[in-house]
Amino acid sequence: MCFVLGEIDAGSILSTFPFDTGAFQIEGGIKENFFPHIEDVFALSMGGEITDCQKLVQCFYGNNDKFRNNDPEKLDFDPFLELEVGSYIQLINKRGIDTLDGRSSTPEIVALENISLDEVEYVIVHIENDSSPFFKQKCKEHRIEPIYFHTKTPLRPGEYISVIQDRFDSL
Repeated sequence: MCFVLGEIDAGSILSTFPFDTGAFQIEGGIKENFFPHIEDVFALSMGGEITDCQKLVQCFYGNNDKFRNNDPEKLDFDPFLELEVGSYIQLINKRGIDTLDGRSSTPEIVALENISLDEVEYVIVHIENDSSPFFKQKCKEHRIEPIYFHTKTPLRPGEYISVIQDRFDSL
């Protein structure tokens, strides 16, 4: 599930991460495959500035289009001096049928306080949520437009990313 927010107050951000932290601890996930030396995901926090996600995109992808198309820059690094940087580059360069899903390259923002549902403009969810009366009611109550995707497996992030790309292009 991906929430697309309107404006958020820059002072309300606790931290940002270069990936979905929920995908960090799962078996066969980001920690196990790319950051086995890191015990606490907060060690990979990028800071609490609203611009930190954009800096991540600029540094590793070059521009927003390359980020949305999961086309990272080819960067040189010394893995002995920059272990986390090297691990992250390996993470975003991993491709093919065995790749992790889109959570591996989606920056996450952790807010200091709960963000009101009234701040949510869109929610991108699997089509199965369309049958949930609770989900539909919350969307209607808070005037949130649900955008559905049909991917049955997280191993094909292309369908998910294309939904985000289509919505971005329509704005």
